[in-house]
Order: sequence, then structure tokens, then C-alpha cells
Amino acid sequence: MPAKKLKTVLFAEVSGRDEFVRAAGFVMGWNGISDCVDRLQRTARSSGGKVVKVIGSELMMLFDTPDAAAAAAS
Repeated sequence: MPAKKLKTVLFAEVSGRDEFVRAAGFVMGWNGISDCVDRLQRTARSSGGKVVKVIGSELMMLFDTPDAAAAAAS
């Protein structure tokens, strides 16, 4: 049996989503949130991570090391 490999999980959520959507209007607000989520996904991948799940404005990402997760988060 192969040895288990440790991973680092990073969760992210777009803060203030509801207020932003109310202020910007539904369509423009969700377009803005979608753009932000897309950018978070690209950042995770460019830092060596994998996006495991996206629900609305929440993301779960997986990284090989804590340093890679910290790089993506910063």
C-alpha cells in the first residue's frame, strides 16, 4: 500500500457578496462575483493548487504544501 501524502486545504469565500449584489443589481452583481471566483480559481492553479469545489462564491482548493496555499491566499 502506498504511503499517504499530506495535502493542505484552503477555503475562500467572497466577503460581502449579498450586499454587493444588492448594491450593483442582480445581474451586474453576480457577474462581478463570478469574475472574482474565476480569478480565485486561476490564482489557485497558478500556485500549484487544484480547485476541488465551487458553490456560489465559496471555493475549496487543495495544495501540496502549506506554502503553496499561503502563496495563493496572499
